[in-house]
Amino acid sequence: MRKTYLLIAALIIAILLLSLLTLLTKNQKEVQPPPVIIFQPSPSISSLPQTTDERIKLQLQADQKLGTQRDALLQKYPWYLKLPLQQTNYFVYFNTVTETFIAKLYPQKSSASSLDEQTNDLKNTVMKKIKELGANADSYEVAWKIIPE
Repeated sequence: MRKTYLLIAALIIAILLLSLLTLLTKNQKEVQPPPVIIFQPSPSISSLPQTTDERIKLQLQADQKLGTQRDALLQKYPWYLKLPLQQTNYFVYFNTVTETFIAKLYPQKSSASSLDEQTNDLKNTVMKKIKELGANADSYEVAWKIIPE
């Protein structure tokens, strides 16, 4: 009788742990785009000027360069700050190095629609959203990554 209670308790604990593990893994699906490096790295600490005036001058130059680079980026891609596009079933960002939109689509396996139908619908939605940004969607490649859930 005591073994039965221990077995039941062990089963209940195992079910609770599996449920907790499932909840934790579902909450970790937030997708972040990889960093896109578009600016030059800072100089090493050993090469930095020693006086305050020199440091101020260097910082002003860095600020101006960053502002110029940002202006050039926004001149070329005026819609860039409206990214990423994100909903529960897609995530879209733009790689300025390759000039490619990366679109991650998440069709649902449990949906009444087939994965292909959902994927086509999501692609149409994403293309429409890219055009609504003001980007010429035909000028840039879209790298589709389909991740069924």
